[in-house]
Amino acid sequence: MRVAFLQLFWGFLFIMVEIHIIIDIFADPIGYYMIFHGLNLIAKEYGKTNPARPISVVLLFLSIPTVFIMNTSSAFVDLSVQMTAWSIYEHAMGLAQLVLTFYVFKIMLHVADAIGNRELYSSTNLFFKWYIGISLATQVMSPFLMNLYHDVAMGFVIGTVLISLIINIIFLIYLYRFKKSGQENRLPGNENAKI
Repeated sequence: MRVAFLQLFWGFLFIMVEIHIIIDIFADPIGYYMIFHGLNLIAKEYGKTNPARPISVVLLFLSIPTVFIMNTSSAFVDLSVQMTAWSIYEHAMGLAQLVLTFYVFKIMLHVADAIGNRELYSSTNLFFKWYIGISLATQVMSPFLMNLYHDVAMGFVIGTVLISLIINIIFLIYLYRFKKSGQENRLPGNENAKI
C-alpha cells in the first residue's frame, strides 16, 4: 500500500505542477500513468474494481497536448477573450480530473475503513466533501467570468487559484498520510466487490 499511495502522491503532484521550458517538465501524462499504476497496485491488494483506473488511462492520452502547450487557465490572462477550443478543452480536462479525484477519494475512504483507522476515515470523508464542493463550484463558475466586470473577474480568478492551490496541497498531504498509514491489510472475502 505504501508504494501505491506514493505513486498516487507523485502522480497528482506532476499534474498540479506546471513548469514549461519548451515542454512541460512535469508532464501530465506521466502523472496520469503514475496514478494508473498506483490504482493498479491497490486493485491487486484489495481485489477491487473502480472507475478511476479507466479514467486515468483516458486522461493519460487526452493530456498529451498539455506537454507542449501551456495551461492558460492558471495564468492571469485577459478575461475579455471569448471561449476558444483550447479553453473548452482545459475546462473539460478539469472536470474529468475532478471525476478522477472523486473516485480516488472513494478508494481512500475504502482503504481507511479496511485498515480500521476511523480517525483517518472521518477526516478524509470531511475533506472529501469540502474538496468536491469547492472544486465543483469553481468549475461551474469559471465559464461565467467573461460576463463579470474585469476587476471582479480578476478577484475571482485570484481567489479561486489560491483556494485551488490550498485544497490540492491538502489533498497531497492526505495521500502522503495514507502512504504512511498504509498497512498491508487486505479485506477478507468480498474479493470482487466494487469500491
